[in-house]
Amino acid sequence: MDSKTVTDLFQNGQVLKICAPMVRYSKLAFRTLVRKYDCNLCFTPMIVAADFIRSVKARDSEFTTDQADRPLIVQFAAKDSQTLADAACIVSPFSDGVDLNCGCPQRSIICYTRLQRSGLVVFRLILRVILIEQKKCKRKLNI
Repeated sequence: MDSKTVTDLFQNGQVLKICAPMVRYSKLAFRTLVRKYDCNLCFTPMIVAADFIRSVKARDSEFTTDQADRPLIVQFAAKDSQTLADAACIVSPFSDGVDLNCGCPQRSIICYTRLQRSGLVVFRLILRVILIEQKKCKRKLNI
């Protein structure tokens, strides 16, 4: 597959094949399979951001990828903006974007974020993540 950015995929107006995040199924082996059937964009299963940043074992277990696994969006569940920003920073070299899970519809999965009831809360969380990431970039570039 061509190495395109996620925004490039949406520029030509063609129908896209997107593999949405599925609990326990959207791991690397499944993403590799759907890409053989011309899937344009894949998501990882939901990853709990707090566990992901706290534990190398959780990172190794929950997030695997390879060079052919692009473009890739990593889905996180997070309770606060700093945790989401830190998790996003860890996966940024290996992915093309981050998705915030705002409520899992499966009854067997406890809704970690509980954000689906308030669009304003989600908007504020996303703004805080953007501001945190901008500050990190400025520090790295000494601006």
